[in-house]
Amino acid sequence: MGSDPTGSPVTHRGLVEGYQGLSTPETMVVHGLATLVLGALVLGLLPGYGTNTLGVSRRSPIISLCIGLPGATVLVGLLATGVLISGTNLGVFFGMPLVVLTVTLLPAWTALGYIAFGAAIAHRIGVEALWAWVVAGAALSALFTAVPVVFLAATSLAAAVGVGAGVRGLIGGGGLGYREERVVPPAEKV
Repeated sequence: MGSDPTGSPVTHRGLVEGYQGLSTPETMVVHGLATLVLGALVLGLLPGYGTNTLGVSRRSPIISLCIGLPGATVLVGLLATGVLISGTNLGVFFGMPLVVLTVTLLPAWTALGYIAFGAAIAHRIGVEALWAWVVAGAALSALFTAVPVVFLAATSLAAAVGVGAGVRGLIGGGGLGYREERVVPPAEKV
């Protein structure tokens, strides 16, 4: 680890250069494993929230997408702002919380977005096991990495769906109540 002229440690340059030096199959493995590990962590550490988020994204993906597009844009803006102000004197105090918040939430929600895509495909072939959804989402993430334009589009879509469903899961379950609750119009009450 070196340091730049201001004396701050430069750790991310080595990571970026190492990532850029990977071949396409190595990049596919990295993205697939990252999605697999993040999905397993979120679903393992927060099982109620994770499965609720997947349920919300599967039941109403369009609403999750409509909420997630501006949400993901805000998170990327927070990350950029945090990185920009981290070079100032007060940057550590103000910039690092923004970076930490974004680096924590955005990859986890993007992994859940990919797992929701995997769940949709697994559901079509009749597989309802949660572990199969995680593996299918990781495989999709790895496959999309082979073509950079497709990967960018798919990851943007996965991030938007994941952020939207994640936010909806945080705010009262995304409008999903108990399945036993039914609203009967007043004219049909007995």
